[in-house]
Amino acid sequence: MRLAGGLGVIGAIGLVFCWWGGSGERTFEDGKDWVVGAVVAAALIILAAVHLLLRGFRRLREAKDDAVNRLLIALPPVAVHFEIPAERPRPVAELAPVSEVALR
Repeated sequence: MRLAGGLGVIGAIGLVFCWWGGSGERTFEDGKDWVVGAVVAAALIILAAVHLLLRGFRRLREAKDDAVNRLLIALPPVAVHFEIPAERPRPVAELAPVSEVALR
């Protein structure tokens, strides 16, 4: 959290500073360095957001795994029995048209 917050704050300060510095230039050529600085600052903000999201996803996955493990320990083992039906469903081409079904 500190890393993401620090990168975000540094990026935001850099973005505001580049905006302020670039606003005093007369032409684009004069302010090109400020634009590059603003792009770098925006990249820092994006990097902070991605780091925060990935860290949060990792913590959610760890919490889910922990909850599943606790449930598996708490619940008794259960035998599972699967049955395969003897009749297979008919293909869609063999079914009656909708108009015939509606009239029945």
